[in-house]
Amino acid sequence: MEKPDGEIHRVFCWYSIDERHAPRDLKSFLSFQRFLKSNSSILNSFEVLNATISIMKNIFNPVYRQDYLDGYASGLNPYIDCIEDSSEAYAFGFEQGRVEYERLNGKITYGIPKLIVTNKVLEDFLLAGMLGMDIDADDYTAFQIDVIQKWYQSGVEKYNPNQSSYLLMLLEENGIEIV
Repeated sequence: MEKPDGEIHRVFCWYSIDERHAPRDLKSFLSFQRFLKSNSSILNSFEVLNATISIMKNIFNPVYRQDYLDGYASGLNPYIDCIEDSSEAYAFGFEQGRVEYERLNGKITYGIPKLIVTNKVLEDFLLAGMLGMDIDADDYTAFQIDVIQKWYQSGVEKYNPNQSSYLLMLLEENGIEIV
């Protein structure tokens, strides 16, 4: 590994394993997250975990937790921007929610897709793969299809024809028809 230049070295030392150097506020943590996205080969995940633990110590405070969850839910909504003068917990939750949204749907800067992929949608595709059912991937973006394909393929690998036939028999007995 190359020796990092001055700025990178300062950040690396500041976010080192030593907890005394972990970020103490949200702004420094978020700037560190942005730094990691652009320089991920320099720092390892242990430093990230340490920084996250330092920020997340307040999660057991009920007020902090509620603000965090509100921010997280807002971050999952691509049509909402983070409120400038929000609490630290809300801003941190928003950032984490936005990271989750972009992991499933792609960067917002590339546009908001017609259909939004959530964990529930992915679980449905996993189940479809497990039951050997065909899927309809119309109106999803190429990025989303890549994510969906991984979940569906995981379900296909767990496919058991006997389970599928038992389920179909059970559904037919109860008057439910699968088209």
